[in-house]
Amino acid sequence: MRLNNVKTNRSLKDKTRTDCFNTYFKIAINDSTLKSVEFYFTEHGVTKSKGLSAYVSSENCKIGRNLIHIKALEVDSLPKKIWTSYVTIPFWYAKN
Repeated sequence: MRLNNVKTNRSLKDKTRTDCFNTYFKIAINDSTLKSVEFYFTEHGVTKSKGLSAYVSSENCKIGRNLIHIKALEVDSLPKKIWTSYVTIPFWYAKN
């Protein structure tokens, strides 16, 4: 019984934390901002380092070079919500 409570508490904490990421970060592919991104916590199989992953659909990708833009909310900008560039990741997309 206690193990189930630990798993439930962990799931609730993880959901709260990933919801926070959706509040303070926006992800866009090229010029299309994604409505919501499902983040989840991961652990590297070899190094055991912890990280954050998300599934991003390729539906907004064009063949060739694309950019993933991650923008962060400037907290002092509330309630206006000013977003600044956090990181831009270039990648190439090709259909098989």
